[in-house]
Amino acid sequence: MRALTVQERVSEFRDNGLPVAVIAELAQVERKTVYSWLDGTATPRQEHEDRVAALHELLQGPFGGNYKVLHRVWKSKGGDGLSLRDLLTASKVDFDSVREKLADMAVTISRYAKLETSKDGPAKVSRDNPAISESLVVDIG
Repeated sequence: MRALTVQERVSEFRDNGLPVAVIAELAQVERKTVYSWLDGTATPRQEHEDRVAALHELLQGPFGGNYKVLHRVWKSKGGDGLSLRDLLTASKVDFDSVREKLADMAVTISRYAKLETSKDGPAKVSRDNPAISESLVVDIG
């Protein structure tokens, strides 16, 4: 089985509920860079490609591909005062700490996943505004 490209991984994140702004934070790039990867007009540096691949692999299991749930718990802080955002956007990700945080948040993640797939259809649990998070980015600087 061939490895996914960055474009495929980023598309999966976005298509399954993760806003481009959050993907950019994960990859430590600008939103416009993520859009360039998506439309194929830019190729990521190896360090960004490796980071996206490692995070994609790490996050697939706990969220079952439902990244709306990741976005929902993105900024939730635990007893240690750290959020997934804090851990996943660090310059060097401590994968053991992330796994521990995900294990600590398993009940919360499961609860939001159930809300997303309730029998009445997906529940709207995100405060995300698609008009803003998926709008084009213009660099005027």
